[in-house]
Amino acid sequence: MQTVCTGDHVPAASLQLLPIIDLKPTDETCMYSTLLFTIDQYRKFRDDVQCVTFDQPLYVKAVDIATAAKLNIVCRLSGFHTVMNFLGAIGYIMDGSGLESLLELMYGPNTVQQVLTGKAYARAVRGNFIIQDALLQLVLQRVVAQESLDNNSTVTASMLRNTTEEIQTTTVDVMHQLYGQIWQDRVDVGDDCILQQCEALSTVASGLQNVMIEMMSESRTSRLWLNYINWIDVIKMFITAERTSN
Repeated sequence: MQTVCTGDHVPAASLQLLPIIDLKPTDETCMYSTLLFTIDQYRKFRDDVQCVTFDQPLYVKAVDIATAAKLNIVCRLSGFHTVMNFLGAIGYIMDGSGLESLLELMYGPNTVQQVLTGKAYARAVRGNFIIQDALLQLVLQRVVAQESLDNNSTVTASMLRNTTEEIQTTTVDVMHQLYGQIWQDRVDVGDDCILQQCEALSTVASGLQNVMIEMMSESRTSRLWLNYINWIDVIKMFITAERTSN
C-alpha cells in the first residue's frame, strides 16, 4: 500500500511500560483494575469514550467485565484476531465447496487445514486474495461478453470475438493507463478522487455488479462463490482501514 500511496501514513507504534499488576492477565480482578486505570488515564487527555484493544484470549472477559460494571469504555478485538476469525468463518462456510482443492494448488495439505481455520494468517490472506482474483477474472470475462450483447442485440457467435476485442481495446486500455498513473503519480491516502472520476472504472464496476446479481439468481453454487468474493472484499477494506487508521 505504501508503494502506491502518498500522504501521512500511520507512524510506528511506540511502547511505554506502565505500572505492573502482579496478577495473572486472565484474572478478573487484574482486568477490572486495568480497565479502571486506562479509563482514568484517558480522561486526563480526552472527554469522549475510550476504546481499548485486546487480544482474543482476553477480549471476551474484558467485554463481560465492562458490561457487568457498566464501564464507559469500548472493548475492541485486535485487527489481527478479527481478520483471523473472519477467515476461519469463511473456511467453515466454504467447507466442501472446492476451496480446499484450490488452496492445495498453492500449499500443502497440512497448511491448507491451518489456512481454512485462519491460523496461518499470512498464507490465508495471500491464498484467498489469489483465488478471489482468479474468480473475478472469470466474472469479468462474462461482463465483457454481456456488454457486447447489450451494444448489439444481433451479435452472432462469430462476431462476438471481434466485439469483445473492441471493448477490451477501449475500456481495458483506459484501465491500464489508470494503473500506470497510480504507480507513477501515486494516490493520496486521504483523497481517492482520481479513482472515482474514472468513467471506465465505474463502467466496469457497474457491469460487474449487475452480472454478479444475475449469476446469483441462476444457482446456489454461483451465489456461494460470489458471496465468497464479497467476503474477501470485506477483508481488503478492513486491512486498508487498519493501515490508514480510518
